[in-house]
Amino acid sequence: MPRSTGFLVGEFRGRLAEALSLVQTAEASTTFTHVRRLYIYEAAYLLAFSAWETLLEQSFLRFMCGYRNTAGVLVSTAAYTRQRSVADAYTELLRVSPRAPAFLLWHSPHFVIPRSQLCFVTGPHETVIASARQDIADFAAVRHHVAHRSEDTEAKLQAAALRLSGAQIPGGRAGRFLKACV
Repeated sequence: MPRSTGFLVGEFRGRLAEALSLVQTAEASTTFTHVRRLYIYEAAYLLAFSAWETLLEQSFLRFMCGYRNTAGVLVSTAAYTRQRSVADAYTELLRVSPRAPAFLLWHSPHFVIPRSQLCFVTGPHETVIASARQDIADFAAVRHHVAHRSEDTEAKLQAAALRLSGAQIPGGRAGRFLKACV
């Protein structure tokens, strides 16, 4: 019987709980300033975003090795051969991914959907990411502004905030937006 990817969901939930706990601790503190709390929201978002990227990568690599999810084992495309180990799957993915840089991006539908189509017949990564393409791009814009804080990332953050919440962010702080979303 093929091995399951179910443990990855548990790890993902645990990492999200850690990020949420960080925010709850900051909110409960009487010594944190408002600005410091905003930084905590941003740090927690980076933790959650990283957890999501890890879930995508690790589940994809395991599907390449024949692991199953709740729907069963994924059907491979004719152009793809199952790999024996996660390390072999990663090496193969670096070799065959179209338009991929020297490392694999997992936050971008532009890269993940073709990667999935290369390996699987209607894989879950393709289906889920294609159905939420704009939201995922907006979530990435929030992440990029937290990580880089430039005029360009702020403009993209404002556009994402408008699409996601219907409002722009006074002062262009991602932490303000994240705090308002909780």
